[in-house]
Amino acid sequence: MRIKNRRNPPERPERSSRKWKTNERCCVHPLPRLCRSQSFRADEWSATFYVCGNTSADATLYQVRITSNAISASGTSVLAVSTGNTTCSPVSEVYSSSTDWIFLSVESLGSTSAAVNCPSKVGCLMSFSVPTTLGGALPTSTKATLAESGGTSGVVIDNTVTPGTLDTSQVYFSTLSNQVCGTSGTGGCAIQASQSALQ
Repeated sequence: MRIKNRRNPPERPERSSRKWKTNERCCVHPLPRLCRSQSFRADEWSATFYVCGNTSADATLYQVRITSNAISASGTSVLAVSTGNTTCSPVSEVYSSSTDWIFLSVESLGSTSAAVNCPSKVGCLMSFSVPTTLGGALPTSTKATLAESGGTSGVVIDNTVTPGTLDTSQVYFSTLSNQVCGTSGTGGCAIQASQSALQ
């Protein structure tokens, strides 16, 4: 596997220093499970979940509400993220610097609509800022997108620190098809990008 934007990983700190953990509540491919966002109340068993899938049509992001321990019969919101039948990656979520991010990709046919804004109709990684309170609406557009050949693996979350500090919040993933890996040649790429802008 080729490496793009490779950096030396920071050394694991001592117990008394900064904590290293992820805040992922993710899903499993190819049978995705619901991915819980920050909007969660354990006392009422109420939450908002996100899942990406399709029913032999466009890949679609679903927002599913659970209220008082029951999936709501109505109120499920959807956003098509592709222009045809394709597969989604798992959905990854992290709450970082007061923003609740979710990340997902499609293997091909990424939507170039204004709402999704993939660079072209190929594999596409995308991020959304989702509500942090119960009952919040599904976002109407992505925050950032990145063309990736064949889509991506599940996204691994690294850090939830204030933007502008050293080793700021990142995501890691690999491509599912070959592409140019920066200056490292061509192949399947291991990629690092920022959580906020996928750059």
